[in-house]
Amino acid sequence: MLADPNPKQLRKLVEDPDVETHRSLFCRWYDHCLDQAVERHWASWTCEQCSLFTTEPAVPVALA
Repeated sequence: MLADPNPKQLRKLVEDPDVETHRSLFCRWYDHCLDQAVERHWASWTCEQCSLFTTEPAVPVALA
């Protein structure tokens, strides 16, 4: 499967307790998506609509 990261803009900041609901912090594409959000001047962003959001592991294998 080819990776197709697809972050979406959020209009308000994500509070700390909700970050993992919106983002896959250990996704290999996290930095790429963060860079996109910064370049586009987004206040915040989510991975919820990304096809990789449910296929990436929530915790790196080394930490599991």
